[in-house]
Amino acid sequence: MPERNTAARAVTENSKRTTKYILLSSVYYTRLGDYGDDYFTDPVIQNHLAEFQQELLKIEDEINERNKTRTPYEFLLPSKIPQSINI
Repeated sequence: MPERNTAARAVTENSKRTTKYILLSSVYYTRLGDYGDDYFTDPVIQNHLAEFQQELLKIEDEINERNKTRTPYEFLLPSKIPQSINI
């Protein structure tokens, strides 16, 4: 039978692992340029955001077009780039 301190350390380590798993399993992300409809209310900012989103769509279309003639490279598709990581 293990000593009391050894068992207590094992329980503590298992608790730490469980806590890390719970925290990391709740990670989610939003796409680059993807904000909620009411996130920005200033019309000037909304216009700039719309332009930015259109540029991202153009970039994605260009990458997809190039991928038709080569081994697809999808890592830098704008739709797969998070704008931030939320924990």
